Amino acid sequence: MSNRLDLHADAVVFLNGFVTIESEVDVPEFWIELGPSVGWGRFERLEEIKTKDEALFVLCGVRSAHEPVPSPIASPLGVLWRRRAAIEAQRRISTYRRRADQIG
Repeated sequence: MSNRLDLHADAVVFLNGFVTIESEVDVPEFWIELGPSVGWGRFERLEEIKTKDEALFVLCGVRSAHEPVPSPIASPLGVLWRRRAAIEAQRRISTYRRRADQIG
């Protein structure tokens, strides 16, 4: 797998303590640089919400800027911050939580 991939996100949502990215990228996880003094954020795909064309990724961990550079690194070019997409992502998160509560 290449160390870099282009991330074309449909929405980035900060909701109820979660940071989520809705995207068409087809990988199980990726890293995004959060800032030179912060480090890297690891996003994992939620398989329960994946559709044919897109998936929802949730921030699952942070790696210090002083640690080795992780892989793959997503370049968040063209990220859109749209209200409608944010509301849809929030709906999907709520649906996921209800299903998880029913299973657990």
